[in-house]
Amino acid sequence: IIYTEYDNALYLGNEENPYLWLIKAKNTEITTVNIHPLTEIIDGDAFKDCEKLTNVVLSEKIKSVGLEAFENCNSLDYNEYGNALYLGNESNPYRLLISAKSKDISSCEIHPSCEIICSGAFLDCRSLTSITLADSVSQIGYGAFGYCSSLADIDISESVRSIGSNAFHGCTVLEEIEIPANVSEIGFYLFGFDIRDYHIAINNISVSESNPYFKSIDGNLYTKDGTILLQYAIGKQDESLTIPDGVKAIGKYAFTGSNYIKNITLPEGTVIIGENAFSYTSITTLELPESIEVIKQGTFKGCYSLENIILPESLTTIQSEAFYECSNISELQIPSKVTSISEDAFVKCANISTITVDSSNTVYNSNNSCNAIIETESNKLLFGCQS
Repeated sequence: IIYTEYDNALYLGNEENPYLWLIKAKNTEITTVNIHPLTEIIDGDAFKDCEKLTNVVLSEKIKSVGLEAFENCNSLDYNEYGNALYLGNESNPYRLLISAKSKDISSCEIHPSCEIICSGAFLDCRSLTSITLADSVSQIGYGAFGYCSSLADIDISESVRSIGSNAFHGCTVLEEIEIPANVSEIGFYLFGFDIRDYHIAINNISVSESNPYFKSIDGNLYTKDGTILLQYAIGKQDESLTIPDGVKAIGKYAFTGSNYIKNITLPEGTVIIGENAFSYTSITTLELPESIEVIKQGTFKGCYSLENIILPESLTTIQSEAFYECSNISELQIPSKVTSISEDAFVKCANISTITVDSSNTVYNSNNSCNAIIETESNKLLFGCQS
């Protein structure tokens, strides 16, 4: 990789802006860095372990700071306010909230000039119970409140336009959240968890009626036109869900960590189910509509209670770890149009006892019902019952 160098840091970008993305410090011995004025992104770990770094001058164009970008920069001269540490420039020394002052804080008032709560800013602040967002905040970064397991309430200010993926990952007691009118970007996997370890409380995601990008249906998050279910409120104790007609796609990680949901009915016309959409849920049975052609990576990963899955005739592809550790599935039927199955699609599906490949399938066979998936051309065993 050929980096572009500027004042103790290495960058990647494009012809128009070779300084778009600050990847890392030139070395861990640097003491100061003046970030290029055209830089918009500081990568995760960019200045990690730069223990002699004392001063950072930020550009006005910074839009995102990655996870642990300033980890272990113990000599850095932060600006401190209300239990948090900030970086900025002469015009706004509190522009970026980098991290909590310590992991033990119980509350935090955001500085009124703060614009971005950076990735992982309050990560692992397990005693944090309340936080007041300033009206100046426009962005909540990736994993900003991850594992804040005591955070019961958060009031997202009207100024917020972007909420990053994993923003409230592991906020186990947070029951409700309201998306304000100006939010135009929301990441995936906002709350989810492996159900064996945690129960998530979120049971209602509401959206301002004035928001032109998103809406809430029965407490779940959808695109404004209702065609994509982005995030299920995974703390709901409902065992069944019928997804409304008109939904064409299920977002990545949309149901991940739902401990209570057992039965989901998908509408005909659903064409996309995102990666890990149903991973680590308690679903027991699911019939996929005939409009589904691809089961994406990790879609049913860790669905330990899944006993029955009906694969549609339209299916062509089963991707990596699609059914990883679905340890209660006992029967598997591969339809005729399936032409691609990842070698690890059914890893740790130890209880499958019956495997059938449709006799008209031209790529795979089950060799006269030998309870296996065999690649016809190479005669390679892809998956077989342990018996």
